[in-house]
Amino acid sequence: MTKSKANPDDRRQYLRLKINALAELHLAESTVKSVMCNNLSAGGAQIQCEELFEIGAGFKFSLTPDHPKGQSLNANSVVIWRSSTTQGGKTHYRYGLRFLNVN
Repeated sequence: MTKSKANPDDRRQYLRLKINALAELHLAESTVKSVMCNNLSAGGAQIQCEELFEIGAGFKFSLTPDHPKGQSLNANSVVIWRSSTTQGGKTHYRYGLRFLNVN
């Protein structure tokens, strides 16, 4: 495990890459939700959307890069944390996803 030099108490196992990219969550019954991916690591991702999911909810996470030579990321994932903010009467949720396996 590597620790951040800026914060020696950071317990993250993987380096996180800050991004702002559209991703998809593939839910049961062929439902697909578009979400914003805010950061990404080998072990998971942080996403943001207006949809409410419970802790422990599972789904397939897909991220396709804009670059034609980029490689898509597909992973079964589970929600491990959630936070929310309300602005203008709309609630926005942030989620931490843990990847269970990556394809």
